[in-house]
Amino acid sequence: MNYIAIALIILGPTIRAIAVFQLHNTDDGSSLQPHETAIPALLKRIKSKAWRITEPEKLHTRGLYSVIRHPMYTGGFLFCAGLFHILTGSLGTTIALLYLSMQFIMQRVDSEEQILSSKFGEEYASYETQTKRFIPYLF
Repeated sequence: MNYIAIALIILGPTIRAIAVFQLHNTDDGSSLQPHETAIPALLKRIKSKAWRITEPEKLHTRGLYSVIRHPMYTGGFLFCAGLFHILTGSLGTTIALLYLSMQFIMQRVDSEEQILSSKFGEEYASYETQTKRFIPYLF
């Protein structure tokens, strides 16, 4: 069994859950517990089939969002990397599947960033220059 793949399968959803928690954590001092946001938010999206990109009310730049702009996609990608490797047992197949996954992710990210840029203007442009998309300090 590949321990790195197992670590990615655990790390990916953990990063995603933290990102969802931070995204839904309110500024008025109240906060939601991770189990009150991550799982119900995902189930709600699956149940309603609401996979459309919606315009946010505010720009989130704290927590994981202070080092990468798309921590939920990063978490999902890490999970897929581990899962694909466990399921296929082949590094080549895993890389091919990740490449295909990344094409879908990049289309969504480009659409989201257009929405964020038009809504938040210079604030988002500044945020873009200070943070990377998926991997801190690299990409």
